[in-house]
Amino acid sequence: MRQVNVDLNSLAQEEADFVESRRHSIGGSDAAVLVGCPYSSENTPLQLYFSKLDEPEKKDLTNFLMVKKRREDQLLEELFIFLKANEQTRYAFKRMEKNVPTFKHPEYDFLHANLDGVLTLVNGQKVGIEIKTQNAFAKDKWDKGVPEYIQMQVQHYMLVTGWDSFLVWVEFSHGEFSLFEIQANAFWQDVILKRSKEFWKNHIETQTPPPPSTKKELSLTAPAYSEPKIASAEDIDLIEQIKKAKAEKKKAAKRQLKAETQLAESLKDNPVLTDAQGNCLATYKSGKNGRRINIKKEKVA
Repeated sequence: MRQVNVDLNSLAQEEADFVESRRHSIGGSDAAVLVGCPYSSENTPLQLYFSKLDEPEKKDLTNFLMVKKRREDQLLEELFIFLKANEQTRYAFKRMEKNVPTFKHPEYDFLHANLDGVLTLVNGQKVGIEIKTQNAFAKDKWDKGVPEYIQMQVQHYMLVTGWDSFLVWVEFSHGEFSLFEIQANAFWQDVILKRSKEFWKNHIETQTPPPPSTKKELSLTAPAYSEPKIASAEDIDLIEQIKKAKAEKKKAAKRQLKAETQLAESLKDNPVLTDAQGNCLATYKSGKNGRRINIKKEKVA
């Protein structure tokens, strides 16, 4: 594989421009957050809101960007080699482009798509490329296909570009690759468009934070000080509901502990509990950290 040379100054400027543009637009990873499929539980609409309004922290990312850029270019070259070796497939193409400019939605200019590459097929069709790198421990997450948050990213890209399909080229550790194709989905694109418009119009343009999604986020939107509020009948009812739920949770935990203890005594030296047909119902382990009962979950029909 040939060496990929990188102009560090232009790369740093490109990244700075990209980071700034993301503050004034909604991209693929943002869309995943807005439809409820974030990369992690830490990515919420409220966090997304603050990332758009707050000035980004200045960091020297030169070395990181150099390695990242070189690796992306190498992975695109790997994809090029793979596709050329399989030209009899529907992926036969005239050319592959990288370093493509940012795409903008024709009607909503705050919807952007930053693509890793573009294929122009022999029939003239445009197909986007998304490059991902994953470690070996993440491979299991891809056994059933592309993770949901990446699917939502790609649906956003197709919403912006108007294209019908996208390729996701993922590298796992030790040079193992997988290629996935995702087709445009009108339902999810409608959801993405609706949520994006609502978020932009109701929160970004008005600078009004969305409601917190977690208990931790409550402190981010709470005022520093305000006069105490006199409880209404509805407030009192909610407090009673919370007290009741907490009491029921404690009772349930005690019942669970008692039942698990009795089941452990019943199993004793038997590691597995089955029904009459041999289906596993529970497993039992005993070690230095105590006894552990695992109840098998019912499969959803």
